Amino acid sequence: MPRPRRVGPLRLAEEEFTTLSAAAKREGPSVGAYVTSTALTVAQERLTPVPADWRA
Repeated sequence: MPRPRRVGPLRLAEEEFTTLSAAAKREGPSVGAYVTSTALTVAQERLTPVPADWRA
């Protein structure tokens, strides 16, 4: 889907970029597409982030 609007640029630490790159690679899209898709999913309340200290 073409996306005519741009938000950014994002600035990431190397560790953050590495984490996002690995997640995007598992899912298939580019890092930017992965970040966009995940952000929209959270914004549309189809995914609720869990604080790190709640995870097992």
